[in-house]
Amino acid sequence: MTFRMHFKSVAVYCFSLLIAFLAGMSFGGMLALLFWLLFFYPLLALVHIVYGYYTLKFYEDFSHEHPAKGDTVKYRLSLTNESPLLPLCFGIQFKMIYPGMTEKWKDLTVTLKRNENFSREYDIRCPYRGIYTVGLDSLKLQDALGWLEIFPEVWFRTFYVYPRIIPLDTLPSDIERSLKAAGSYSGYSDDHTLFQTLTDYRTGESIRHMAWKKYFTSGLPFIKMYEKSALPGLDILIDLRRPADPDRAVLEKEDSSIEILVAVVKYLSDYNVKTTIFGFGAERYYYSLTSRELFQEFYKSTITIQFAGNKSPLDFLHSEKTTKPFQSVLFITHHFDSESYELLSTPSMSGISLFSIFNFTGLPQNEKTRITHSLHAAREKGGRIFGVNDSETIKGDLEKS
Repeated sequence: MTFRMHFKSVAVYCFSLLIAFLAGMSFGGMLALLFWLLFFYPLLALVHIVYGYYTLKFYEDFSHEHPAKGDTVKYRLSLTNESPLLPLCFGIQFKMIYPGMTEKWKDLTVTLKRNENFSREYDIRCPYRGIYTVGLDSLKLQDALGWLEIFPEVWFRTFYVYPRIIPLDTLPSDIERSLKAAGSYSGYSDDHTLFQTLTDYRTGESIRHMAWKKYFTSGLPFIKMYEKSALPGLDILIDLRRPADPDRAVLEKEDSSIEILVAVVKYLSDYNVKTTIFGFGAERYYYSLTSRELFQEFYKSTITIQFAGNKSPLDFLHSEKTTKPFQSVLFITHHFDSESYELLSTPSMSGISLFSIFNFTGLPQNEKTRITHSLHAAREKGGRIFGVNDSETIKGDLEKS
């Protein structure tokens, strides 16, 4: 419980009490009675709202605890004033944060008489991947004049809404052929029997091979590096740029890119193809899978991927090359600009084989037509590009490419 008295209210109270005192001393009678009522008002108001605090009953109810993307959760708030005294006045503020947006329910002011109940029901839609925080942000009891306030402890619920897993029967034919071509599409896998050196730990990396002895002696985190052995594999660069504030269309595009990523990684992990995912948005994202057992861990990590900023995917790819020997990279993007076009239209770069998936989700038809013509020109330059029309056609578009 938190108690608060407004400074302005205290000043108004003291000034009113002084006026009532002077009037009561001068004229007596009812004005003297007014002075004594004002004198004892803070104490009476405090007793009233403290007693109301202990007789207040409220609860929050959610229709289910683990919503999936696209689900709707029903939320119900109920308040009951069990105090036999005067009515109680409540101020209610809700915490409702959609991923990347600032929507919330309107604040409420409610007055409840003795033994009166108030309830309100809301629908919580979960249209996007992300972390939703829903429920009460604050609940306050206040006296009739709004001078004194008490804040009972409240809570809210956190929902983790994950992207859909779309099963693929095959990948685009160019990627399939490259994966199956002996020696022509090889990635690298750590051989844990061949220790090479230690390197500084970077945020986002797995601590699976943390050099714990070194950490305990020096206090600095290091990762063990091993010699590499060639295995079929694919590195995936996901474009996490978000140059402007998001709206619903932007969030739909970003979710579609994440679901394309999850679909491709699921397919590769089912065949134990070594896959590395990297990108740069709000922070650097990096994840490496060497077997199907790691897919669920990767899948859960996708909820932390945050689109932000305007860091060039080309710059990011070049900076990563200094620490990772890329051979084949799949680029996933929903941005069409000069940076993207260079990657989309290039079959190889500095010895790296490049493939691209362009996500058309949410684009108006005239924009789709314009970009389609540009992608056709990029293909004529040798670019290996595959398009996904929207989030509902991911499976069909990738399998027929």
